[in-house]
Amino acid sequence: MDSNELLWTLGGLALAVVIGIGMMQWSQQRDRKRRQEIRQAVMHMGFVPRDRAAAPDLAPFALSRIGDRGAVSWPGVSFAVDGGQATICEYTAVRQVERHDPENYRSEDRFYRQTVLLFEAEYLRAPAFYVRPEGIGDKIKQLFLQTDIDFPHHPDFSKAYLLRGNDEYQVRQFFTDQKLNVLAHHRGWYVEGNGQRLICYRVGELAAGAKAQQFVQEALAIARGLSQL
Repeated sequence: MDSNELLWTLGGLALAVVIGIGMMQWSQQRDRKRRQEIRQAVMHMGFVPRDRAAAPDLAPFALSRIGDRGAVSWPGVSFAVDGGQATICEYTAVRQVERHDPENYRSEDRFYRQTVLLFEAEYLRAPAFYVRPEGIGDKIKQLFLQTDIDFPHHPDFSKAYLLRGNDEYQVRQFFTDQKLNVLAHHRGWYVEGNGQRLICYRVGELAAGAKAQQFVQEALAIARGLSQL
């Protein structure tokens, strides 16, 4: 390699480093801005957010299994509400995707980042359940196999959501008409319950900009509605 080639190579490496550092700084700035928007949205609703020192444990929920691996990427902020505690954090899941082309085989990581609201209260007695938006594929499966806990008297909920739980009787006892109304009114959410804890999120969606206020309002409305005795 002559001196000109060496200079071009070193210049290319330096440019790549500068671009990489710039992108990292931009990403960090964007994350800080988004998280500040969450804090402001919480305060706008009259609550006092406090930064969490430790990440909440989301391992018991199905959210932790949407990828091959995952972790809480921002411990979030917590605030007192209705005799319990709400935390808004961010969770990042990573799934390895295989790609085949005529030339070679390769795999790459696909990231799923979402804002999550966790509600915890000693008075909450939620059975283990999992609610997600229902798609056409789910409806076809139900023609051959019962995979969903339906409420025939509440078609708005049953058409919009797929509900599963370990104990169908307990799940049906928990989901009163009032709670079904809450979810029927707020479409497109993933909601999970487990004992004294509930989580609400939209897969692959981070609450930023105008969505920050909307996320806090809707997720909190769902959590408060489902935690009613």
